[in-house]
Amino acid sequence: MKSNNNKELISIIVPVYNVEKYLNRCVDSIVNQTYKNIEIILVDDGSKDKSGEICDFYAKNDERIQVIHKKNGGLSDARNHGIKKAKGDYISFVDSDDWIEEDIYEKCMNSNKKYNADIINFAIQINHSDGKYYNQSIKEEKILYDNEGLIYLNTFKNLDISACNKIFRTSLFNDIEFPFGKLCEDCYIMFKLFHKAKSVLVTPYIGYHYFKRKGSITISENINLDYLYAYEEQMNYFRENIPELLYIAESSYAFANVTTFNNAIMKKKIQKALIKDTRKNAGKYSKSVAKNGYLSRGKKIQFFIFNRFNCLYKIIIKIKRKYGNKY
Repeated sequence: MKSNNNKELISIIVPVYNVEKYLNRCVDSIVNQTYKNIEIILVDDGSKDKSGEICDFYAKNDERIQVIHKKNGGLSDARNHGIKKAKGDYISFVDSDDWIEEDIYEKCMNSNKKYNADIINFAIQINHSDGKYYNQSIKEEKILYDNEGLIYLNTFKNLDISACNKIFRTSLFNDIEFPFGKLCEDCYIMFKLFHKAKSVLVTPYIGYHYFKRKGSITISENINLDYLYAYEEQMNYFRENIPELLYIAESSYAFANVTTFNNAIMKKKIQKALIKDTRKNAGKYSKSVAKNGYLSRGKKIQFFIFNRFNCLYKIIIKIKRKYGNKY
């Protein structure tokens, strides 16, 4: 769908739940986009505060905004409702406690004129409530064709798993939905979207501000095993649909276990069984990690130390988290 200015329509979906303190910042950053051909779908997911009223206020003052009020079903359910209502050529997602740069869609769509990519990826700035921040580094614009994007997604090449720093061709979602009731919902579908995409444009623009605050669902003392289950599901998907790249998915699952191990040893309540299981699961795929030529030397060294010298690895991770972790 294109307007008179011949620009593609972008549907921006914002799940909203009890975020009255942050919602204005989020919606203002979307409303004020320099790329004007957008529709904004605010999905009030059963908010108990004034978030729903704030959504309605914005809708009364901007004809590009529509509001969906629904019973609480979680982030995935809210996004899926928004996707069903979307009329755009492209879809983008913004979480309601985050915000975006006001020129990010214009920059991305201008870059995409020469590529016509199915997915456009831009960089993230991680903002902490104490004012500290960290910029994801993407050095240059790059176009990836066929399964290149899928490989980059799984080999630590600054192409992350988040849905929020991407613009997707709407047709990619024709038979794909976010999984209901899951955390790490992006991990469950991103590999499917990238497999369907004929091309992925990676841009260096910092456009998405991810706000880390106390009480957000991503900050918890509990270990979220959905993350591991999602990468296991991806591995099974590769086995069935892309067997020639199975070693990519196996090495990615191995590193998902490493990440879970890293989180587990830093928790106040140490889960010894989980630590043991993640070591065992990662070790099963050490040959795939060794075979994976897309992994950097540094990642391979990290895995080698994890797999062979685990006590040393624990010390390194704890020191890194205490003194050098920017996340």
